[in-house]
Amino acid sequence: MHSEWRGPGHLIPLLQAHLASVRLYPHRHNRSPQTAKPGHTGSNANILHQRLRSFIRIRVYKMKMKRKGFISSLLLVVAPSLGMMSWVDSARANAVTFNFTGRAYAVNAPWDSFFSVGDSVTGSYTFESTTPDLNAEPGIGDYLNALIGLTISVGGTIFHSQPGYQFIYVVDNESIEISPGVYRPPMDLYQVFSDLQPGLGYSHIRTNLYFSDSSQNIFASDALPLTFPDVSKFDYSLLQVFGFELGPYNPHSGAVFFSITSPAAIPEPSSILLLGSGLGMIGSAAWRRRK
Repeated sequence: MHSEWRGPGHLIPLLQAHLASVRLYPHRHNRSPQTAKPGHTGSNANILHQRLRSFIRIRVYKMKMKRKGFISSLLLVVAPSLGMMSWVDSARANAVTFNFTGRAYAVNAPWDSFFSVGDSVTGSYTFESTTPDLNAEPGIGDYLNALIGLTISVGGTIFHSQPGYQFIYVVDNESIEISPGVYRPPMDLYQVFSDLQPGLGYSHIRTNLYFSDSSQNIFASDALPLTFPDVSKFDYSLLQVFGFELGPYNPHSGAVFFSITSPAAIPEPSSILLLGSGLGMIGSAAWRRRK
């Protein structure tokens, strides 16, 4: 049996620590090579990906592999180019679109100048279903640059994705490390994170679509789902939109939270290219299977 929605007071502290505060942590890999997923051999490409993600995170507490000097500088230099390349190449053939609706249940200042509790939200995002999983650890799917485009509409305000940071995570029966040494119990989790175009006085806006299930019965693997499960089967189904820097030298990270009520999957014909913008990746929470 799944727990009922317990209101914003229960979840906001977790999300603020986990995401909105941007105090995010890299993956922790404690598995032996023998338990890696098929096709993952610890290649230089995978190592480069992990290193690149570590460097673009706001704060990094630990790294599994630490490189210095010219390699570090090179990764920082090429990061924007890699993001743009993935955006330009995002119009791919095996696209799947998920639509969703919801309603605002909590609004933090200064977002309360634009939105109110009870406001309806509609959204849609498209992803490439054949995007490879870049995480070799079983139970954790890391789909960097899988997203092709995303739109969120709240009242008369429409948010569009833009080139930047983006990823999709799929977690199957894993413990989640939300801060160093602090874990959530094993769960199934589906998360979409992306940059949005600036607006409403914010120079940076990001969104997080977050679904979790403590019974661990949603997913049978960490593969990208091609049809969206019944949202009523999740413990938490929510969308968070947050931004920073209302003005120069004035950092802020208010947020508006929506409970999601009705996603649906729509396979896209290969000839249809939906949306002309891309998404990007910000450092995410770290996933780790507890021994």
